[in-house]
Amino acid sequence: MADQEGRFELVEEVAERLLVDVQTVRRWIKSGKLKAYKPGREYRILSSDLDEFLEARSSPKARAPLPLDADAEAGPPSLTDIPQDEFLHALSTAVSDEALLEFFRRMDAERTHLELAFRGDEGNRKARGAFARAVQRRMMVFLALVERGIAPPDPEKTRLAEQLQNVLRSSQ
Repeated sequence: MADQEGRFELVEEVAERLLVDVQTVRRWIKSGKLKAYKPGREYRILSSDLDEFLEARSSPKARAPLPLDADAEAGPPSLTDIPQDEFLHALSTAVSDEALLEFFRRMDAERTHLELAFRGDEGNRKARGAFARAVQRRMMVFLALVERGIAPPDPEKTRLAEQLQNVLRSSQ
């Protein structure tokens, strides 16, 4: 189903694209954060509305980075903040190569954000823990990419390979 502005997407398609649970997309719709239409029993999200939703949450000009103790109502939870079992489920449901690469990009962006927060206040235990989780989870996504034979962007591959070698050397 399409209209003049673009294509409509189902809640399930949006959830898969953003690597979140279907219920998360429905919560965004019910709270008014994501515009949707309900012509029958199922919600439909116009592609342009989804693009606006994502732009509002990804543009550095749209909002400054949140402090680590910010209210959860500010947006969807980060991949670092969700429980480990939910993270592993999201990782295992990234069925397409492109979905897994997008998962890696999101994890990399979170790790970078948390590294900056940690460097700004190295005595902050919460920042240190969040940064450590981000590094660990990013490595898990990297290993999933390697297992599938997918190469991340070259600079990432080199840096992560070096980190992996350092970890392996330190564990021996």
